[in-house]
Amino acid sequence: MNDIESFTKLSQTEQIHELTEVAYIAAIEFGIKVIELKNVSHSFNSTFCITDERNNKYSLRVNLNFSRDKSAITAEHNWLAEINKWGKVKVPKSIKTVTGKPFAHVYSKNLDFFFDCTLADWIEGEEIADEPTDSQLFELGRILALMHDHSASLSRSDYSGFPDVDSVFMDMQNYLEKSKLITNDLHLSDLLLKAQKDSATAFAQLSKVESQLLIHADLHMGNAIQGENQIAIIDFDDAGFGYPSQDLSISIFYLRDQPEKEQRLLEGYKSVKELPVGLESTLERLLVARQLLLLNTLLVTAVADEIAFIPDYIQKVKYRLQNFYTTGVFTLN
Repeated sequence: MNDIESFTKLSQTEQIHELTEVAYIAAIEFGIKVIELKNVSHSFNSTFCITDERNNKYSLRVNLNFSRDKSAITAEHNWLAEINKWGKVKVPKSIKTVTGKPFAHVYSKNLDFFFDCTLADWIEGEEIADEPTDSQLFELGRILALMHDHSASLSRSDYSGFPDVDSVFMDMQNYLEKSKLITNDLHLSDLLLKAQKDSATAFAQLSKVESQLLIHADLHMGNAIQGENQIAIIDFDDAGFGYPSQDLSISIFYLRDQPEKEQRLLEGYKSVKELPVGLESTLERLLVARQLLLLNTLLVTAVADEIAFIPDYIQKVKYRLQNFYTTGVFTLN
């Protein structure tokens, strides 16, 4: 196929079935003899857990972000290697193909499409998810501060494959103005336009008081794994050059209706360094920006279950923006 349209028409089960074949082919390119392979997550990417003949486990990701540049995948591989070398934050160890490439470019005959696949060691533990403890939140804030300190020491030229993500839609196109589900609702369209302008103003303010550095850009509880002795950070798919306040606001977004948990995250950050200088003046609008990005991303998802969720999510976003412009405070409920 020439685009993702045929894939998006498949059911969730059919999509996973087709990508399972892709994952088997990719495993061969990475030199893995598969004993067991199962899909563990099918969302903005599709992730498989692989067990080999020595009982080693791996995480194989089939990239469903079809617009992502291959140079960014390479840069992600290199940054993970650097963080592992640094040793203060646990992240996956990326694995190259047998030919020394950071990803496998796999052709699916059934779908007539190429998929980029990456492989890393499997990190044992459980996603922290929706019920983080105070100690987990503190540690997540501490980890985020450590990563910001470390990123500030890196040369941008060594990671030039990463995109700039210092804007409302990061490195994506704006799809909000193209969806009939949105343009047919004039009130929603006006809200989104106002929100875009206000969010852009927040980023302009940050550019005057904070320096760009490499940020994770998606550090929520689903991307934090609680192991036996420490928390590991996964899924650097959205990483790029942005601002510390932006990165921190993304973690805050998912805690917004739990002030005590939000405060605990900030306390963890402050145990390492002061909060970013632009955070207080831009936080509410950065949370709005995060909401816009999530909706924008959902509008172009290829995953069947998420496509079905779009109409309901649009109404949820409308309610949140209405509430924000009434109260001046962004909330999730």
